[in-house]
Amino acid sequence: MLKSGQNPEINETVIDCLSDDEQAELLALLEAEDEYRNTHRLFDYSPYVKQREFMDAGSEFTERCFMAGNQLGKTLTGGAEVAFHLTGRYPGTKGYPADGAYQGGGKAQVCEPVVFWVGGETNETVTKSTQRILCGRIDEGNEPGYGSIPKDEHYQLC
Repeated sequence: MLKSGQNPEINETVIDCLSDDEQAELLALLEAEDEYRNTHRLFDYSPYVKQREFMDAGSEFTERCFMAGNQLGKTLTGGAEVAFHLTGRYPGTKGYPADGAYQGGGKAQVCEPVVFWVGGETNETVTKSTQRILCGRIDEGNEPGYGSIPKDEHYQLC
Protein backbone atom coordinates (compact mmCIF):
# COMPACT_ATOMS: atom_id res chain seq x y z
CA MET A 1 0.00 0.00 0.00
CA LEU A 2 1.24 3.49 -0.76
CA LYS A 3 2.42 5.48 2.21
CA SER A 4 1.50 9.09 2.86
CA GLY A 5 4.06 11.53 1.59
CA GLN A 6 4.68 9.61 -1.63
CA ASN A 7 4.21 11.32 -4.96
CA PRO A 8 0.46 11.96 -5.47
CA GLU A 9 0.88 11.26 -9.20
CA ILE A 10 1.88 7.69 -8.33
CA ASN A 11 -1.30 7.31 -6.28
CA GLU A 12 -3.39 8.54 -9.19
CA THR A 13 -1.54 6.23 -11.59
CA VAL A 14 -2.22 3.21 -9.39
CA ILE A 15 -5.86 4.17 -8.88
CA ASP A 16 -6.34 4.75 -12.61
CA CYS A 17 -5.24 1.14 -13.20
CA LEU A 18 -8.10 -0.15 -11.04
CA SER A 19 -11.54 -0.95 -12.39
CA ASP A 20 -14.54 1.01 -11.10
CA ASP A 21 -15.48 -1.93 -8.84
CA GLU A 22 -11.93 -2.17 -7.48
CA GLN A 23 -11.87 1.59 -6.83
CA ALA A 24 -15.19 1.34 -4.98
CA GLU A 25 -13.86 -1.58 -2.92
CA LEU A 26 -10.64 0.32 -2.13
CA LEU A 27 -12.65 3.37 -1.06
CA ALA A 28 -14.85 1.21 1.20
CA LEU A 29 -11.77 -0.38 2.79
CA LEU A 30 -10.12 3.01 3.37
CA GLU A 31 -13.31 4.39 4.91
CA ALA A 32 -13.62 1.33 7.18
CA GLU A 33 -9.98 1.74 8.27
CA ASP A 34 -10.56 5.44 8.97
CA GLU A 35 -13.68 4.65 11.04
CA TYR A 36 -11.80 1.97 13.01
CA ARG A 37 -8.93 4.37 13.76
CA ASN A 38 -11.37 7.09 14.84
CA THR A 39 -13.23 4.73 17.18
CA HIS A 40 -10.10 3.02 18.58
CA ARG A 41 -7.81 5.98 19.28
CA LEU A 42 -6.41 4.22 22.34
CA PHE A 43 -4.48 1.89 20.06
CA ASP A 44 -2.71 4.84 18.38
CA TYR A 45 -1.57 6.30 21.71
CA SER A 46 2.22 6.27 21.95
CA PRO A 47 3.48 7.97 25.13
CA TYR A 48 6.66 9.97 25.43
CA VAL A 49 9.20 8.88 28.05
CA LYS A 50 7.80 11.14 30.81
CA GLN A 51 4.24 10.03 30.06
CA ARG A 52 5.30 6.37 30.17
CA GLU A 53 7.13 6.93 33.48
CA PHE A 54 3.99 8.54 34.92
CA MET A 55 1.78 5.61 33.92
CA ASP A 56 4.31 3.00 35.04
CA ALA A 57 4.49 4.71 38.46
CA GLY A 58 0.83 3.71 38.92
CA SER A 59 1.96 0.19 39.84
CA GLU A 60 3.56 1.63 42.98
CA PHE A 61 1.61 4.82 43.70
CA THR A 62 -2.19 5.16 43.57
CA GLU A 63 -1.99 8.94 43.67
CA ARG A 64 0.37 10.77 41.34
CA CYS A 65 0.78 14.27 39.91
CA PHE A 66 1.72 14.84 36.30
CA MET A 67 2.96 18.41 35.95
CA ALA A 68 3.88 19.73 32.52
CA GLY A 69 3.44 22.79 30.35
CA ASN A 70 0.43 23.66 28.23
CA GLN A 71 -0.50 21.28 25.40
CA LEU A 72 2.07 18.62 26.35
CA GLY A 73 -0.32 15.68 26.75
CA LYS A 74 -1.34 15.65 30.41
CA THR A 75 -5.05 15.15 29.68
CA LEU A 76 -4.35 12.72 26.84
CA THR A 77 -2.08 10.65 29.09
CA GLY A 78 -4.67 10.58 31.86
CA GLY A 79 -7.37 9.65 29.35
CA ALA A 80 -5.30 6.81 27.95
CA GLU A 81 -4.52 5.48 31.42
CA VAL A 82 -8.19 5.61 32.45
CA ALA A 83 -9.17 3.86 29.20
CA PHE A 84 -6.56 1.12 29.76
CA HIS A 85 -7.90 0.44 33.27
CA LEU A 86 -11.61 0.71 32.37
CA THR A 87 -11.37 -1.60 29.37
CA GLY A 88 -8.58 -3.94 30.51
CA ARG A 89 -7.04 -3.52 27.06
CA TYR A 90 -3.43 -3.05 28.12
CA PRO A 91 -0.55 -3.21 25.64
CA GLY A 92 0.52 -6.81 25.19
CA THR A 93 -2.79 -8.29 26.39
CA LYS A 94 -5.80 -9.82 24.65
CA GLY A 95 -7.94 -7.07 23.20
CA TYR A 96 -4.99 -4.78 22.42
CA PRO A 97 -3.80 -5.20 18.83
CA ALA A 98 -0.31 -6.58 18.27
CA ASP A 99 0.42 -3.60 16.03
CA GLY A 100 -0.85 -1.03 18.54
CA ALA A 101 1.33 2.06 18.94
CA TYR A 102 2.13 1.56 22.66
CA GLN A 103 4.06 -1.68 23.03
CA GLY A 104 5.64 -1.02 26.42
CA GLY A 105 4.17 -0.44 29.81
CA GLY A 106 1.38 -2.43 31.31
CA LYS A 107 3.14 -2.44 34.69
CA ALA A 108 0.11 -1.03 36.48
CA GLN A 109 -2.54 -3.47 35.28
CA VAL A 110 -5.76 -3.89 37.22
CA CYS A 111 -7.21 -7.41 37.20
CA GLU A 112 -10.62 -6.65 38.71
CA PRO A 113 -13.44 -4.20 37.93
CA VAL A 114 -12.59 -0.58 38.67
CA VAL A 115 -14.54 2.58 39.43
CA PHE A 116 -13.16 5.87 38.17
CA TRP A 117 -14.15 9.44 38.87
CA VAL A 118 -12.90 12.06 36.47
CA GLY A 119 -13.68 15.71 36.86
CA GLY A 120 -12.70 19.29 36.40
CA GLU A 121 -13.25 22.76 37.76
CA THR A 122 -16.43 23.45 35.77
CA ASN A 123 -18.90 21.59 33.58
CA GLU A 124 -17.41 23.39 30.60
CA THR A 125 -13.85 22.26 31.32
CA VAL A 126 -15.03 18.68 31.78
CA THR A 127 -16.95 18.57 28.49
CA LYS A 128 -14.28 20.40 26.50
CA SER A 129 -11.31 18.38 27.73
CA THR A 130 -11.87 15.33 29.92
CA GLN A 131 -15.05 14.05 28.25
CA ARG A 132 -13.67 14.84 24.79
CA ILE A 133 -10.51 12.83 25.48
CA LEU A 134 -12.38 9.83 26.94
CA CYS A 135 -15.54 9.71 24.80
CA GLY A 136 -14.98 12.08 21.90
CA ARG A 137 -17.03 15.17 21.18
CA ILE A 138 -20.57 14.53 22.33
CA ASP A 139 -22.47 17.47 20.97
CA GLU A 140 -26.13 17.37 20.11
CA GLY A 141 -26.68 14.49 17.71
CA ASN A 142 -23.22 12.93 18.12
CA GLU A 143 -22.61 9.60 19.79
CA PRO A 144 -19.75 8.55 22.08
CA GLY A 145 -16.91 6.37 20.91
CA TYR A 146 -14.44 8.70 19.26
CA GLY A 147 -12.07 9.19 22.22
CA SER A 148 -9.63 7.07 24.22
CA ILE A 149 -12.31 4.55 25.21
CA PRO A 150 -12.94 2.41 22.11
CA LYS A 151 -16.45 2.67 20.68
CA ASP A 152 -17.20 -1.02 21.27
CA GLU A 153 -16.60 -0.45 25.00
CA HIS A 154 -19.37 2.15 25.33
CA TYR A 155 -22.68 0.85 26.58
CA GLN A 156 -26.10 2.33 25.93
CA LEU A 157 -27.81 3.22 29.18
CA CYS A 158 -31.55 2.62 29.27
